[in-house]
Amino acid sequence: MVTRRAAALAFASMLAASPGAMAQTLTIAATADAVKVRATDWPFLTADPLARLKEGRTVRVELAVLVLAAPGRAPAAAVRQIFSVSYDLWEERFAVAGMGSRAAPVSRLTAAAAEAWCLDQLAVPVASLGGVDARRFWIRLESRILDGGDAQETDDAGLTLQRLIDVLSRRRKTDAPARTLDGGPFRLR
Repeated sequence: MVTRRAAALAFASMLAASPGAMAQTLTIAATADAVKVRATDWPFLTADPLARLKEGRTVRVELAVLVLAAPGRAPAAAVRQIFSVSYDLWEERFAVAGMGSRAAPVSRLTAAAAEAWCLDQLAVPVASLGGVDARRFWIRLESRILDGGDAQETDDAGLTLQRLIDVLSRRRKTDAPARTLDGGPFRLR
């Protein structure tokens, strides 16, 4: 006969051993004028983007922080920014620059530090939370890898009518779907 304690220990060890058991954690840090998001175990420089970086290509990443009054509702406030990420093959470190940002580019970062730096650049002004109850709101974090192709691929393709239509309509066929992470409810103090 199995005791409750033994069953609980077996279940906990099974969860710890499973690869998807690591919980993705979303937390906020609020100051008097802004809310910043921190996410653990939610990397966006993985798989294909990481392979492209290690081939010496630059990757553009769009990150967004959305503030929701309730899960599934339309965003009450949002901040989006595009970052350009590159990889130094000699030092095996990352460099990041916010496109259109006043923040100075940074370099010699690990992947985790580069991801954290990008998130730290996204601050939702408290003043923009007017339609949200500061005692109970949710956050959605989104990341999207932009334009899977690079300039070399488009130059090799030459100028075609379809390429001209894509450029003029700003169509991005190769953008990856957004990855999301939701958290809440949060409270401003």
